[in-house]
Amino acid sequence: MAACPSPSGGGGGSRTYSATVTGTVQDNAGAKLPGATVSASTTPPVTTTSGLDGAFSLRVTGSAFTLTVAKTCYGAPSTKSITLSGNSPYDTGATTLTLKPEPTTDDDRYTFTRKPDGTYKLTVKECVTTIPRNEFSASTVSTSPILQRLAASSGKAVSEVLTEIELPPTLKTIGNRAFINNQYVTGTLTIPRNVETIGLRAFQTVGLGNVPTSSASSAIAFSGAPAITFESGSKLRTIGQSAFEYSGSKVPLLTLPDGLETIEVDAFRYFVVPPSPLVIPASVRKIGNKAFRSASGITGVTIRSTHLTKDATDPRLGTNLFGESS
Repeated sequence: MAACPSPSGGGGGSRTYSATVTGTVQDNAGAKLPGATVSASTTPPVTTTSGLDGAFSLRVTGSAFTLTVAKTCYGAPSTKSITLSGNSPYDTGATTLTLKPEPTTDDDRYTFTRKPDGTYKLTVKECVTTIPRNEFSASTVSTSPILQRLAASSGKAVSEVLTEIELPPTLKTIGNRAFINNQYVTGTLTIPRNVETIGLRAFQTVGLGNVPTSSASSAIAFSGAPAITFESGSKLRTIGQSAFEYSGSKVPLLTLPDGLETIEVDAFRYFVVPPSPLVIPASVRKIGNKAFRSASGITGVTIRSTHLTKDATDPRLGTNLFGESS
């Protein structure tokens, strides 16, 4: 809503005003877009970024200027011509950006950096929204030309190829068995906030090769495991069957993100973390059989969900959830 002229009069382009300009950024499906760059061509220019709810606010000084909204992986920037007529707030409404088609070639999707020890860091590039099933599965090298190429160039066993994984903020789906059996992954592994689904066995045995045998059934954190974290504002809804089975994290992972709805069978079976509590968010509607069976490091369980009951016949609540967990 444009501001009314000040009592002293003057045309919109002939006066200099100081006003707060607000609005929201969304995609063509109506979802709010965080991290969009919003800039005003005032003198001096002013720039900000949209928040998790797509909203932005910037203070401008001027009269007539162009507001530009842009975001990596989206189409041409959106521009709006704005003329202020006073110092009151100016609401630009919703600005819509359209996602570009997802890149299809390996060179456009991934970057591999050779490390001093001959292993590789995988960086999944921005604009990638899906990691296909088996894409980096060390147990199915015959179906992964990417891993074949890396194994040949490194001179190492295929399970030693990837030791670091960096995922982009645009990622939404991690497919079945996407990273299974990459046993030597270490460092930091952040699940981006826009990921909604982690598929079956997606990270099964990831980091296992760095775990001393004696630690596999203990509550002792191991320094070689990846530091698995969920980014703030996570949109994760589903953790698939055995997604993190026989894996682990050197930082507490088991405070699961708000908004999570489904934890499938064996999702964290034999998972190892430093001693920490397990919190089941209020949003969880289903926990599969043996979801946390034999997990090490759980010091207590808090169930905030009101969708689950103690009734053993409740199909939403699996059996033997914590059997033999420490």
